Amino acid sequence: MARTKKLPPSPPVCPTCAGEGQTEAFLIVGRGKNATRLDTWAFCFDCDGTGHTPEGR
Repeated sequence: MARTKKLPPSPPVCPTCAGEGQTEAFLIVGRGKNATRLDTWAFCFDCDGTGHTPEGR
């Protein structure tokens, strides 16, 4: 039986974006009764969009 090749360990996943490189965000446009919430996505600055925690953290 042939041995399977071991893969190197993957870097730890960023806790802020859960490895996706972006996080959910929202904007509120307008005031009072006319306020509207816009759901969107924002770039994760904790991991620089890679989805993995930087070395040394």
